[in-house]
Amino acid sequence: MTRRRWSAILVAVIARSQTEWDRIRERGKPWFLFSRGVLGRGIPMALICAVGIEVYVGGRFPDALLEAPFLGRLALALAVFSVGGLLNAQMQWKLHEKRFGTAS
Repeated sequence: MTRRRWSAILVAVIARSQTEWDRIRERGKPWFLFSRGVLGRGIPMALICAVGIEVYVGGRFPDALLEAPFLGRLALALAVFSVGGLLNAQMQWKLHEKRFGTAS
């Protein structure tokens, strides 16, 4: 498969029409990266991962959620998944810019 085809498969389509993309684009790239990358992907994935690891290691709920080992794992997961979410949102932005171009 070509590189273009793989990137289209790996990144979900956010806007399905030019008008949708124009509306998203009006808010700006920083808002898009923060809302889609950090809030939409980074934080939820970090919480799921940190709680999943805590379940795997046998933590006592809900007491374990306030202990230092869990909070350390949560902080690390937030950092890692937020960066991953930002990179994914950047790819989405580039694909949509290529697909729809600038505002009409």
